[in-house]
Amino acid sequence: MFNMVFGTAGAAAAEEAVRFTTHDAVLAAVLLAVGTAMLWLWHASRERRDRVRPLFCPWGAADILLALGVFVIFSWAVTTVAETFIPGEDHPWREAAAMGVVGVATCVLILWHLGRRYGLRPRDVGLRLDGWLWDLVLAAALLLVVLAVQRPMGFALEHLSRWAGEPPQPQKMVTTMHEVDSVFGLGVLAALALLAAPFWEEIVFRGFLQPFLACRLGAPSAIVVTSVLFSLIHYSGSKVFIVPALVFPLALALGYAYHRTQRLAAPLMLHVLHNLVTVLRILDLRNG
Repeated sequence: MFNMVFGTAGAAAAEEAVRFTTHDAVLAAVLLAVGTAMLWLWHASRERRDRVRPLFCPWGAADILLALGVFVIFSWAVTTVAETFIPGEDHPWREAAAMGVVGVATCVLILWHLGRRYGLRPRDVGLRLDGWLWDLVLAAALLLVVLAVQRPMGFALEHLSRWAGEPPQPQKMVTTMHEVDSVFGLGVLAALALLAAPFWEEIVFRGFLQPFLACRLGAPSAIVVTSVLFSLIHYSGSKVFIVPALVFPLALALGYAYHRTQRLAAPLMLHVLHNLVTVLRILDLRNG
């Protein structure tokens, strides 16, 4: 789940145009400088350099297609059940909750399948916590860099959207979180954004798809292709691809974090922290 972080009126659905001020430029520069310094600290650590692991991917295209088929079937089944037991339009969080269930269930089956067919444990695909403190440093550093890039991008893309005669359209889940009335519904959406979405998206895109592509295309190409696919699933329906464009820098950072550590801890932390920034921004707009 992503919002037009800092740069647009996205979640607030404001009609007036926004301006990129000197304050915005200074803040972006500070975020970039601090994030870059933290990245230098991370790279300067001998422990980090020594812990880079070679690529590991025994699964193939058939396993990828099987996972995609399972995801489609689960999507249909869970959505049908959700509409049956939670009917009507009074539950705007229903669709997001169903997608969270689908994603987590798909990941569980992927891990089970890899264990059954290849004898792999969850830690073998990156679900382990060794070196988690340095992973947190890497995640925090990349978060600051991503936010510094997204801030001016958000303003530029919103102006481009208005110039094209297309009002900015944030991701549906962001709009739903901003407009939902019940505390329960807001809690469900927040839990999905901070727990379910990072968990299943990181396992699928970084832990499962990226190693498969890296073994065939090389690490840089795998990061780019995975990032493009990850960005496209956040398409909001606008003719101007604002949300995917804003997601792309984050996706690159997530892919880089996984490649450098061969663990999911750093991208998971980065994903959670980024979504937390969005959730806090939405709550601030709701209370404003």
